Amino acid sequence: MPISRSDLHDLLEERSRPAGEHPVPWESLRSRIRAARRRRVTAAVVAVALAVTAAVSGGLLLRHDPGDEVQIVTPLPDEPPGDTRLPARFTQSDGTVYRRAATAKIDFPRERSVTFEVELHGRPLALVVDCPGTRAGNPFPVVTVRVPGTAKPFTMFPGISAVPMCGVASPVNVMPLPADARRATFVIKMNVMEGTESAKGRLRPGAWRFGVYEWAPHTPMRASAPAPEPPMTFGTGDERFELVDSRTVTWPASREATLTFPNPGRPLAIVTSCGGDLSGGVVKEVGVGARTLRGSCLRPQERVGGYTYFPSPKGTGRVTVRVRLRAIITEYLRRPGTLTVAVYAQRRG
Repeated sequence: MPISRSDLHDLLEERSRPAGEHPVPWESLRSRIRAARRRRVTAAVVAVALAVTAAVSGGLLLRHDPGDEVQIVTPLPDEPPGDTRLPARFTQSDGTVYRRAATAKIDFPRERSVTFEVELHGRPLALVVDCPGTRAGNPFPVVTVRVPGTAKPFTMFPGISAVPMCGVASPVNVMPLPADARRATFVIKMNVMEGTESAKGRLRPGAWRFGVYEWAPHTPMRASAPAPEPPMTFGTGDERFELVDSRTVTWPASREATLTFPNPGRPLAIVTSCGGDLSGGVVKEVGVGARTLRGSCLRPQERVGGYTYFPSPKGTGRVTVRVRLRAIITEYLRRPGTLTVAVYAQRRG
């Protein structure tokens, strides 16, 4: 059942939320899936939900052949020298420098997994994936990281193992490892979504390459780039929302945004956007009255890709919305960015 990368990005954002947030719009999603099938778009990655989230209905099954052998490789930090997809070094827009520590490859479908070690130097790690073709698809890589002396494996940020993005523009952080760890073992397995064309035997072959990078923030910290203005409306039909209020603050000087406005008497959609490269290392807490919900903070987008839903606030007075950011990876306290909170009210009729 092929669906587009945009559809799956939306589904991933929905499945990343705690229970109680806006329910998955199954009907509109199914219609988009049917349209995508007609366009014969290659399926993109579906990541598993956050470990801290509540149960999500309608899970997707992943298949991994138990007979697959694990390929042990030696990291190749200096090869290839002129690689532009997995360069020896690259810099993000905020000045953060990434230096390659190891590389590995899976020649799919002949190979299904790879295991390799990375020497640690106390800096954060990120993974860059060089996908065959132009996008992540089916199959997709699932990554876990093990450290000697720690029984539980580490995942990618924000607590998931599937890697949905490709290229140096989208490095995916590893959840923080113990500060005293000196070596880590990466295990990467290619998984296939059950019930898809690829799972039925038409697997897209190709070489998947992986680069593990250490990174360090720029010193001194650069100024934050201006945040884009939120759209005045979004959605369609019964799920169309109109902007009520918005506010932008600069991270890390401010880690919270508070908005107070007259109660519109309608359900609210709260859209939070993290500018710069903050979305890869911070989580949000959204509070309306006594209710607080947690989740990831998305990058600013031309169209709204996800929001936190609250039923119509009680009373006729004023409503207060508070959004706080928390750095899961502490080095993000030395990376510039912005937090934009936009509150929308559901349109009547």
